[in-house]
Amino acid sequence: MRTITSLQALACVLRCRTDYRREAERHYQVLNDHTEGRSFIVGDRYTIADMSAWGWLERAARVMKGAGRPLARWSGLARFMDMMNARPAISQAHAIMDGHAFKVTMDEDARRAMYPISFPA
Repeated sequence: MRTITSLQALACVLRCRTDYRREAERHYQVLNDHTEGRSFIVGDRYTIADMSAWGWLERAARVMKGAGRPLARWSGLARFMDMMNARPAISQAHAIMDGHAFKVTMDEDARRAMYPISFPA
């Protein structure tokens, strides 16, 4: 069995992060192109697709680390997020998120919740 050095492991982690970021950027571009000239993702009214996209796009700062306005490169997405963030329901969602202490520790309970197939029933 071959072992890897800490430097090799670090290089792998950095490459994986870069690959993830590039894939996210590709998805942002696809969605940006789709939203050009339209207010909503599907049809002419607010749907679950818009709600779902908002949830992912709201986390863009985590993917695009170091960017003040992480979606600024994608004008359609920036416009979409400005429109979504003006909705009263989004203010309510932010209030809930701000008032909730999300678990950040990766303990056994978290592993069981994230990877249930890895644990016997």
